Amino acid sequence: MQEGSQILSSLSQTRNNNI
Repeated sequence: MQEGSQILSSLSQTRNNNI
């Protein structure tokens, strides 16, 4: 599930950047 964590953190980063 390590890859899943990476994807989740990536999504969080992009969301923060969009704001």
